[in-house]
Amino acid sequence: LVVDRVVLEPVDQAEQVLKEALAYAKDADKALFIVDAWQVQKPSTKAAVAAFEKLGLDDALVIDAKNDTLFKSIRNAQRFDFLPVEGANVYDILRHRALILTQAGAKALEGALA
Repeated sequence: LVVDRVVLEPVDQAEQVLKEALAYAKDADKALFIVDAWQVQKPSTKAAVAAFEKLGLDDALVIDAKNDTLFKSIRNAQRFDFLPVEGANVYDILRHRALILTQAGAKALEGALA
């Protein structure tokens, strides 16, 4: 997918655009994982990368409710990003080959888009 221009949508259409991006990500050559929870005791990029490798991923976006420990674990991993539900956006969802949602993140995202 190559994006050559950006079209700014009115704010009232932003939720619809995000819903369409999630649907596209699900239908396109992308992977969608919903995990029960991703609890991290202490920040560890090595442990986060090992978890991604178990899933067979080399590029992913993780969306969860606010989780500072998970954010710190992922922020230094190349080709992986973490966003809280409030930061979910079309660009990042489409930019990654895989999307990983925790159940809490999926419910919060669903509530935000309802």
